[in-house]
Amino acid sequence: MDNLYLEPNQRLEKLGIKAFLPELISLESGLDEITRVGNVTIYEMCQSLLKSGGKRLRPLLVILCGKALNPRNIDPLISVGMAAELIHMASLIHDDIIDQSYYRRGKPTINSRWGEKQAVLAGDFLFAQAFDLLAAEELSPVIKIMVATITDMCSGEIDQLNQAYNINLTEKDYFERIEKKTAKLISSCCLAGALVAGANRETLDSLERYGTNLGYAFQITDDLLDFTGESSIMGKPSGQDLASGNLTLPVIYLLHHPKRG
Repeated sequence: MDNLYLEPNQRLEKLGIKAFLPELISLESGLDEITRVGNVTIYEMCQSLLKSGGKRLRPLLVILCGKALNPRNIDPLISVGMAAELIHMASLIHDDIIDQSYYRRGKPTINSRWGEKQAVLAGDFLFAQAFDLLAAEELSPVIKIMVATITDMCSGEIDQLNQAYNINLTEKDYFERIEKKTAKLISSCCLAGALVAGANRETLDSLERYGTNLGYAFQITDDLLDFTGESSIMGKPSGQDLASGNLTLPVIYLLHHPKRG
């Protein structure tokens, strides 16, 4: 866990990521520079999240999918990867406000440190910077993908609120919700990287499906850890989903098959 609290570039060096994907160094520097565009408070809020130990999974997928298909067209991939991470960061801030979460990755959330009003505006700032990046690179197809993604993410969040404490939820309901909330952005990162690289339709469809399934696996794992993980390692209280009425796959299975519990 110590690696998570190093400066971003130091963490990448220690984990050996720079050796096989040096583009992430440029991405980290770019994210740091973008957060300096706002005023001092916005900078401090964004920096606290940037340095809290994110895995950079989404920009990694953008860069890897694009680089595998066209290793010569790197700069646009870095810009798209940065935009994807900014969108992800904004969604985390807004999620923490909605969920009334006070800790993320073992550190106080933006809303708990600066208040909900400031946190909302920090999230809006990050969304704006993401689309400014994509517009500057004239990546209108990627902008359309990300707009559709954010639309689905909002819809998934509303679905979760509407379904709170609903013991009649089905597995189908669950997968529809997590596809919007989690899998869509991961899928869009794979799709966007391939699109920038000039992939054909078959490849685009394949990587989009791969991202969706990876997103499912990511969310199911997270939902299992909410019951089995240690709070000190996860950086947030366990059992938080159930306490807030968010019935995840383990609970849905238990409700439908109580004898197996």
